[in-house]
Amino acid sequence: IVGPTGQVLCTGRWASDGPEGTWDFYESNGNRTATITFSQGAAAGQLRFYWGSLVVPGAAGKLQVIGTVRDGKFEHRWIRYTANGAVENETVYWDDEMMTTRSFSSEGSELAPAAAVERARLLDHADRRLLHSLLIIVRHAKSQPREKGLQTNLVEPKSG
Repeated sequence: IVGPTGQVLCTGRWASDGPEGTWDFYESNGNRTATITFSQGAAAGQLRFYWGSLVVPGAAGKLQVIGTVRDGKFEHRWIRYTANGAVENETVYWDDEMMTTRSFSSEGSELAPAAAVERARLLDHADRRLLHSLLIIVRHAKSQPREKGLQTNLVEPKSG
């Protein structure tokens, strides 16, 4: 998918049953903001979010979140990082539900369980909103025309 001025916003491929493989998302300035793996049309596999240049310019492109999704649900261990690369939160999910969580202060000390759960819920909510937004972009890509000779918003795969 390319923006109105030609900048690449998203790359990925479609199979007969929907998005397949790795999809990368970019800011208009070219910084990668997310990577989502799809299988048989659903988000399934590793997911990565990266710090954006508008949020924390000095951390742009650095890993912010790594986790696993299965059929669009959060699974297994998710790690969320601060802009300086320190672990902010580790949460384990089972069938989209938080099972355990640990959060850390900016100094690196572990937060009390109640504070850790509160932080994990805030981070979880933000991650779900971002994932939902990116999935809307992917679904929108399918409905776009692919006529030859016309400017479209889809990037044709490179042969080779």
